[in-house]
Parts: sequence; structure tokens; C-alpha cells
Amino acid sequence: FDLAEPPLMRLVLVQCAAGRHHLVWTRHHLLLDGWSTARLMAEILACHAMQIPAPPRGRYRDYIAWLQGADGVAAENYWRALLADVEEPTRLAAVLKPSADGHGHREHIQVFDAAETARLADFARAERVTVNTLVQAGWALLLQRYTGQASVCFGATTSGRPSDLPDAGEVLGLFINTLPVVARPRPEQRVGDWLRELQAQNIASREHEHAPLFEIQRWAGDKGLGLFDSILVFENYPVDEALSQEWGAMRVSLNENREETNYPMTLTVHHGETLTVGYAFQGSVFSARQIERLAGHYMAVLRALAQAPQGTLGAVEVLSEAERQELNRWGVNEQRYVEVEPVHRLIERRARARPGGRH
Repeated sequence: FDLAEPPLMRLVLVQCAAGRHHLVWTRHHLLLDGWSTARLMAEILACHAMQIPAPPRGRYRDYIAWLQGADGVAAENYWRALLADVEEPTRLAAVLKPSADGHGHREHIQVFDAAETARLADFARAERVTVNTLVQAGWALLLQRYTGQASVCFGATTSGRPSDLPDAGEVLGLFINTLPVVARPRPEQRVGDWLRELQAQNIASREHEHAPLFEIQRWAGDKGLGLFDSILVFENYPVDEALSQEWGAMRVSLNENREETNYPMTLTVHHGETLTVGYAFQGSVFSARQIERLAGHYMAVLRALAQAPQGTLGAVEVLSEAERQELNRWGVNEQRYVEVEPVHRLIERRARARPGGRH
């Protein structure tokens, strides 16, 4: 899309067979966030089925007015304090060697089966945290292991719909925001304690979730440069609910949903009967092999967290058994040397060989 040239939305209807069509709906994120997209889809289907939807009770201009009255000083103070612990940006791309021949946007899909998804959800419930907090914790710990940084930072999307704005959930428009999540997991911390600490931070951040990201990064210093190159999106949009309703003789299903962000790495998490993680990445920055290994490590971290709530973070294992064996093989020197003298004897021999004898 060219923001200087309308439109920012395009529709293409393709007839595939008698009574069967594909609708390709392309739009810029400036117009609608995911929640609004689901609501608009339900309204359109209701009109098509001759069901008159209820008139909208809120307007986007009400949200703009609410933003203008928000306490900017409190938000600035909060984000400055939270980001004071961040020594440097967290850049996964700086750790992994860029792909030599990759291009475009690519995706890797990872699915936790129903049984494992249930175990993760049961664990989160027992520790009094959300599944969203659990997946954020796993990503933060993995970033720390990859980068070696004491404190790490990544982006997480929030709905951005104020609880004190009447009918905020009914309004169509762009509310979503991306906020920094700052984590400093210490090896001696217990898993459960750290998860609750991270969730408390998320709750506190939601009180100031309407601050623009560019302002937050400016408050963090470093001339407003990016704090991270990866974001995590935990989606709970009611798209499936809209499509599962009865719309007369028409049957509607979602064939594919594709989003592209400006970040090299975007994790999109769907939690239903199964937990699905989509790794959308820029092919010029990461290779498919790197992302496949990264996904394996992420799965290992989540499993380890859920298996030992009273264990420490330092004991959480990332590497697979095959990778540990490979490291052990690298550490064994099979080369054998004969007639080798200790270093101090070699130094003495060399000193005696110099003119003047020992030195």
C-alpha cells in the first residue's frame, strides 16, 4: 500500500465453481485491528443474510477524545522506570547470522497437540497466570539464552480498548498497540514466582498501554531507536465465532489469514483446543533452518517451565538431547600427541638455547 494513494482496502471476488467463491480481502492495518475485523465480518454476513445488525453505539472519535484526555505524565514516568533496567536493545537478528540468499516474508507453523496444550493450560491455571503470560515467559527466557543479555525486551500487542470508554468493544477502528515487555530472569528464581512477577508487570503496563511506541522508545533514550526486533501476538479475536453462526443458505469459512509486520520476527499465538505458534520472519534476516531450530528450543522451554514450577530458571534446559551429545563430541579432542613436554619445560629449553643461557 502507498499511504499517499487510496484506497487502503481492496476486495477481489473469484468464482471457483457454481455456488462457490473466494473473497480476497486486503487491507492496511491503519483501518482496522483484528477485533474490529471480526466484528465487521459478522455485520457484513448478517446484512447478507437479511439480519439487521444493531446500530453502533460508539464512535471512533470518542476514542480519539479519550486519548487526548489521558494522563501522559503518568505514562511517561511508568515507562521510564520500567525501561531503566534495559542496558541495550534485544536483537535476535544480531545473534543469528543473516540468511545469505533468503528473501520475502516466510512462515513456520508449530502446533502443540491437544494433550500438551491442556497440560500447559492446567499448569498456568495452577500457578495463577494466563497462558499468554506463559508463552511470553518462554520467549523472554529463550531470548536471554540466545543473546546472553541479563535483561531482554520484546514487543507484545494489547487490545488498546479502554475499560472506562463506553462501548469500546463495539467500535470499529485501530485500537491495538505494541508495548515493550521487559524481563530479567535470574537463574536462582523459582519458575512460578517469576511467572507471577511477569504477569504483574503486564497488568501494570495495561494502565499505560495507550502511550505510542515511538514515544516509549524516546523515553527509553538512545534517540528513540527500536528496543527489540521481535514481537509476540496472542490472538483471541472472535473470527471463528462469527463464521460458525447460521447465515441462511450461505456457508462461510476462513481459508487463510496472512499478516506482515515491519519486524524481522513476529510470533502469532492461537490458543484453542491446540496451541499454535506461527513464526513469521523475513527471509533476508533468518533462514528456515534457523527458525526450525528456534521453534524446537521454544517448545523445549515451555515444556520445561510447565514441568517444574518449584524449580529454578537456571535449571530450565533449552537444548535437546541430540544437541547436548553434539556439544560433548565437540569437546573431545581425539588427536593424540607423542613426546610432548609440559609448557614450562619448553620455555626452559628455549631459554637455554638463547645466547647467554637462562633468562
